[in-house]
Amino acid sequence: MLSSDTSGIYRSWNMSIPQITKPSKLYNLEPIGIGTPYVESLTSYICRLAEAHSVRTGTLVLEEIIPHIPKHYSVRNGKVLYNNSGAINSCGEEASSKGTIIKILQDLCQRKDLSLLTMSNWKNFISLNSLHYTNRRWCPFCFEEWQTKQTTLYEPLLWKIKCLDLCPIHISLLVEKCGNKYCNKTNKHLGGNISIGFSEHCNGWLGIDTDNKENLKFNIKDQTNQGEFICSNLVQLIPIPQKQSGVKIKHILRRNILFLKEKINNQNLGDEIKKVRILLNNFLTSRSNLSLDSLLFICSTFGITISQLLDQEVQKVSLSNYCVTNEKKRINKKETY
Repeated sequence: MLSSDTSGIYRSWNMSIPQITKPSKLYNLEPIGIGTPYVESLTSYICRLAEAHSVRTGTLVLEEIIPHIPKHYSVRNGKVLYNNSGAINSCGEEASSKGTIIKILQDLCQRKDLSLLTMSNWKNFISLNSLHYTNRRWCPFCFEEWQTKQTTLYEPLLWKIKCLDLCPIHISLLVEKCGNKYCNKTNKHLGGNISIGFSEHCNGWLGIDTDNKENLKFNIKDQTNQGEFICSNLVQLIPIPQKQSGVKIKHILRRNILFLKEKINNQNLGDEIKKVRILLNNFLTSRSNLSLDSLLFICSTFGITISQLLDQEVQKVSLSNYCVTNEKKRINKKETY
């Protein structure tokens, strides 16, 4: 006689409807360098996305991005968007036209990490005003190395920051004009015919130009300590907001600035400290964020790094060197009279 218990014979079936991921209209292209100091910029990502679809950058922008921008924004005009394309890399509020471009691309590509390709995650602790450079800039040595190694060409977010003039890897000046003597034009961050590693105007290679190679070598050897200081600090800055929230960073920054303010209260330490004291007081008494230049000036004056200021404790900061330095300046000033 057959047993009525069939549980050991037949498997149970899961009849629930599986979760189906929404298909993306455009390729789910992986950004380069997320979590590192050399993360890709959003305008670079747009150019690579167009290349992945075998279309001009202008075609992608005009047919896929602009139609999704709300009608009341002026950047729905392609020329206006191209002329202001540098701001795409430093976009702030989600409600802004540049913030909307992040959302549009994330929907089209079904990604959630494209804000990390901009400076928008800095908005809680750094003023985004005048943060980006107007024209496209690049390091010819980086392009040349990447092409030689057959790695993907791209433009790091670092190259888009206004106060950065040097490539942190080669300590050479970033270039903003095509090396072709018959072209010698600047490029916007986005354009109809723009392609990574090549001039928008003449399609000339932006790597090392043999006619200009000696001048580039000279640039490497002729840099100031200030330029290298900015390089090293921006390399430290880029990954911080990729790993923790801007609100937490601002909390750490405020705590450290309170400590630094107490450190220099009622001390006569010279003109630089006086300027810093004004910056610290303004930050603590107002709701506005400090500019990146101001943060770097504070770091330079106190002899700390931007990662210490934004991500660590600064209670071990010593001002003894600055007391000596400013005393020497005061003595030298007297001797000149």
